[in-house]
Amino acid sequence: MTIAELAKMTRSSVPTVYANIKRGAGPKITKIGGKTLFERRDIEAWIASAKTDRAG
Repeated sequence: MTIAELAKMTRSSVPTVYANIKRGAGPKITKIGGKTLFERRDIEAWIASAKTDRAG
């Protein structure tokens, strides 16, 4: 999934996604051919972790 797709999925802006990447927040990054991509399973794990953090 691209940065733009992640932004759309999480209802955030592309600059917000970049800011989160810069500060180490968000799902695990996969670099392929110089592109920053995200695997769906990493996004799902990140979302689940965020839900757990808020509930706890």
